[in-house]
Amino acid sequence: MNDKATNFLLGLFVGSLVGAAIAILITPQSGEETREMLKTKSQDLKEKVTDLAGQVRDKATELASDLREGAEDLYDKSKQKVVETKEQILTAVAQSRKPSSNKGSEQGGESHG
Repeated sequence: MNDKATNFLLGLFVGSLVGAAIAILITPQSGEETREMLKTKSQDLKEKVTDLAGQVRDKATELASDLREGAEDLYDKSKQKVVETKEQILTAVAQSRKPSSNKGSEQGGESHG
């Protein structure tokens, strides 16, 4: 559920509240009828709030799952990159030691002689 859907549901919820309040105030009824209407409307409102809370909970769970998967993917990619970089560094160090050790032997012989 995206932000537009959430905003729509919130607007529907608020609109229902306003509509119910106006209906109660405008419609001439006895006290008994008004109490019954309020009871019915409050039960309807409770159901709507429960449904909305469930949708919000589901969305939060979905987002948390997506975030967890993204974090795991990023971790795996980062770990792989570290391994690749380490291998490149070790290879470069090993290659750089071969020529320098030969040069070092030659240079060391020349400086003493």
